[in-house]
Amino acid sequence: MRRHFTVILSILLALSAASPASAAKLKKNNVENIAAREEQEARDAVSGPAAGEASGEELQAEAGGKPGEVTGNSAPEMAVQKTEAPAGEEQGAEPAEETEQSEETAAEAEKETEAPAAEAEQETEAPAAERGEKGTYLGNFTTTGYSNPDGSASADGTMPRARHTVSTDWKVLPPGTRIRFGDSDIIYTVEDTGVHGNWVDVYYPTHSEAWSHGLQYKDVYLVD
Repeated sequence: MRRHFTVILSILLALSAASPASAAKLKKNNVENIAAREEQEARDAVSGPAAGEASGEELQAEAGGKPGEVTGNSAPEMAVQKTEAPAGEEQGAEPAEETEQSEETAAEAEKETEAPAAEAEQETEAPAAERGEKGTYLGNFTTTGYSNPDGSASADGTMPRARHTVSTDWKVLPPGTRIRFGDSDIIYTVEDTGVHGNWVDVYYPTHSEAWSHGLQYKDVYLVD
């Protein structure tokens, strides 16, 4: 009996001695768990919002980026624009070359035009020099002689006079026109008509003198 009592008492003592140790161990574990939890919560409190903000920025970047920033989608477009720019410059260079060719062609055409103009001026200078001596050259006319035996007046109402009066086509040489033949210094005045075209009929006081003139071709000059 005493032996059983001793065993039970030993057990109780052992249990009472073990209980404080177990309790201390449990308390220590609880403190460590609480410290670990608080540390984790502090870590989460510090890293959580930053990570969340970073995630938000990443999402915003993936969605198209901030306004005014170059995104991955706009970068190829800029590359395309940069690639197209030289093509545009090359296209712009072709009209410039065409313009230069057009200017050269225009210059050549102008030179070709100036050459005939200079030749025309040279050709005109000869009659101008001749005009100073005889007058303005009108061309080569057919000439004949006529007389007025009945003593009638000319078409303009004046009486014909030798070495003065001529008859012409008034559509070619109107009345009052003063002319000169290339082989003579006599100045004639158109007072009569009755011929057609480039024809001059010279008045003579007698029929024989008119007949002696015959049919001749003479250069006619306008006396200014």
